[in-house]
Amino acid sequence: MCDHRVLLLGIRLLYTWNIGIQAAALAAMAARPTPAVLYAGSLVVGLAVGNMITLPPILTREEFGAHAFGTIFGMVSAASQAGLAFGPALIGLIRDTRGSYPPALWVLAALEVLAIAGVLWGRALRGAREPLPAG
Repeated sequence: MCDHRVLLLGIRLLYTWNIGIQAAALAAMAARPTPAVLYAGSLVVGLAVGNMITLPPILTREEFGAHAFGTIFGMVSAASQAGLAFGPALIGLIRDTRGSYPPALWVLAALEVLAIAGVLWGRALRGAREPLPAG
C-alpha cells in the first residue's frame, strides 16, 4: 500500500528536479553561449518541457484534492498562459536593452529557482492539510 504523503513527496521532488534541470541548462547557456552549449541546453530544456505539461495537474490534484481541482488548476493554467503570453516580450526587451541573450537567460534561470522554492515550500505556506475529498 502506497502512503499518500510519500506519493506527493515523490511528485514534488520530481517536479523540482525537472525545474532544476531546466534552470541549470539555462544558466549554462547564459554562462557559455557557444553553439554546442546552446544546442545542448536547448535540447535539455525542450525535453524537460514535456514534464511541465504532465506534472502540474498531478501535483495540483494531489495537493488540493479532486473537489477543488477545477478551480485551482484553472488559476494555475491562467498564470501559465500569462507567462507564455508575456514571457517572449520580456525576454526580447531584456535582449534589446542589454544587447545579448545571456542576461535574459539568467532571468529565466532565476525564475526557475523561484519556481522550485514555490513548489518545495508552497505546502508549508498554506499549512499542512489533507487534500479535500473527491466529490
